[in-house]
Amino acid sequence: MHHGNVRLNETTFMTTLSACARSGSLSEGKEVHCLVLKSGLECFELLGSSLLYFYASCLKFEDAKQVFNELRGGNDLLWSLLLVGYVQCNLMSEATELFVNMPKRDVLAWTTMISWYAKSEDGCKRALELFKWMMSDRVAPNEFTLDCVIRACGRLGELCVGKAVHGILIKYGFESDESIGGALLEFYCVCGAVHCARRVYDRIESPSLNASNSLIGGLVLMDRIEDAKRIFDRLKEKDSVSYNLMIKGYATSGQVDESKRLFESMPHRTIISSNTMISVYSRNGDIDKASKIFEETKEERNPVTWNAMMSGYIQNHQHEEALELYATMHKLSIDRTRSTFSALFHACSCLGSLQSGQVLHGHLIKTPFESDVYVGTSLIDMYSKCGSITDAEASFICIGSPNVAAWTALINGYGTGREGG
Repeated sequence: MHHGNVRLNETTFMTTLSACARSGSLSEGKEVHCLVLKSGLECFELLGSSLLYFYASCLKFEDAKQVFNELRGGNDLLWSLLLVGYVQCNLMSEATELFVNMPKRDVLAWTTMISWYAKSEDGCKRALELFKWMMSDRVAPNEFTLDCVIRACGRLGELCVGKAVHGILIKYGFESDESIGGALLEFYCVCGAVHCARRVYDRIESPSLNASNSLIGGLVLMDRIEDAKRIFDRLKEKDSVSYNLMIKGYATSGQVDESKRLFESMPHRTIISSNTMISVYSRNGDIDKASKIFEETKEERNPVTWNAMMSGYIQNHQHEEALELYATMHKLSIDRTRSTFSALFHACSCLGSLQSGQVLHGHLIKTPFESDVYVGTSLIDMYSKCGSITDAEASFICIGSPNVAAWTALINGYGTGREGG
């Protein structure tokens, strides 16, 4: 178009800069910037915003700030775009300084800061403080703002605050928004207010599968399996998440046959459902069936799969098989978790095998779990039962913050009054 001497206008430049921003094409974007300067359109506010967005997307913040400083007069959008760029690149000190100095904070600026803080539990309180400040500033929230705030309330377990936010979103007409509905469902379920979650669900004209799964998960969490089953049975379409939630619900409530039936009827099994069923079959003494499922997951196993199978062997008093499976896991360099070591130290305790326990301890030292209280308690118990109270004491000292279980394991070790190995 340029080579054909066709006149380039604001729309041409804005669209091309957007393409450069999305593809990270820095050199091409700078060439477009030169054409903008030659055209004399650099003072056009929306075009200035496109330039700033382009440089921020390419992480060229000095260039973005230069555009910002040249064009910010009268254009509030520029402030917000630069703020978004800072936050996306986790430059929070710069973002905070810019946010505080903004002459006028629009909903984009507020939502950008609130969403960043709402991502972590540590920042959720700050997110709620900003939302309160935003409301006192009389800036109307949008659906993205309210979604972030509701999820922050859920992470903090702030039921009363969340209900107040629910009232605000009704006022602004967002209650029927699908994303907001999903956030409200998760919030009420996490806070244990399943009756409120059910009311939200019933008001959604056509609940999405994600919303239905959220409610099923909340009902399962509250051990209301029959209510969860009613929602599950009414679903016109189900995904692996739907099945996995119900399988877990049946398993935790002791309805083993139902969990087996549902697992067998799954059109597409996932590793999550397989892991659950390995544990279900193991707890009910059907270790052969658990082992069969384990073999079927050969191409998609994760550490949870290995841990579930090892725990299954241990629950069924097949401790040697558990240790053999760990040897294979170690040989294949599968990531180990604290559950891996805790279960295997218990197996060594049952066998009275100090040598195996010491080999495992050697592997443990090379991981971040040596000071973990959960693993450390199992280690103390293993050494105590294998007659090495000195090693039990040393393991206790390595625990960062011993809890009652750790102290009890050491006391029990002293109580056996044995030293050997």
